[in-house]
Amino acid sequence: MKTQASVVRRFRDHLAEHNWLAVAIDVAIVVLGVFLGMQANNWNAARLDRQRGEQYRQGLINDLDANEEDFRQRIVYYRQVHDAGYAALQDLRRSQSADPTGFLLEAFKATNILPRSTRRATYQQILSAGAMELVGDESIRRKVISYYSGLDMTDATIAALPPYRDRLRSIMPYEMQRSILVDCPEMDREDAKGRPDVFLNASCRPKLDPNDAASAAAKVRSAPDIQLDLTRSIVDDDQRVLQFQSMQRNADELRAALENKR
Repeated sequence: MKTQASVVRRFRDHLAEHNWLAVAIDVAIVVLGVFLGMQANNWNAARLDRQRGEQYRQGLINDLDANEEDFRQRIVYYRQVHDAGYAALQDLRRSQSADPTGFLLEAFKATNILPRSTRRATYQQILSAGAMELVGDESIRRKVISYYSGLDMTDATIAALPPYRDRLRSIMPYEMQRSILVDCPEMDREDAKGRPDVFLNASCRPKLDPNDAASAAAKVRSAPDIQLDLTRSIVDDDQRVLQFQSMQRNADELRAALENKR
């Protein structure tokens, strides 16, 4: 405050003395001070924006890593579901089941789904803050938006429940389903980074009474249009795997763009 007061007092003195050169110098000093202050604020704001941009990019990369691992696991999982469904379909194409217990197991496995959501926390944070311009240039922003649009479609694909799942689990006797769930549960473990990894148990066989299994298999096989529903479910599994593979490629491309920006 003292400095400001002394500048004003000196300015008045120079005006009173008609010392125009000194007045011009005083004005120039004030203008320069204001300019430098504004420039310092701009530099500081730009520095903070760069830091925020780097944090956002790193957050996006971390989310990409998590989603890529999730897609890898889903590809393995839905290939197992697909193979179980195809085995059950081949059995349905025969006049009668050669292995009723095996048929019931494969038919039930073909109904399995993995309905967990993908990771998008950083992207939502960026949108909420209106900070997309901090992520990178227009090319990078387009890649980010395109990737998360694809993720929306992927989540919608995951959320869609195949009609076969509802029909089979309504038709197959409860006791059969219960035995399969108890004797052949999904395997659930954590990977090296502590992330869940779920897959089907490929080496089990439920303990079903042969007569009960034959009766249950005949009931499932005689259900109207069950073969059509299973066929559609198998095709949907193929589509899911292709979608996950496509999103893996998109994630690789986006990560490369984000890392090159750093």
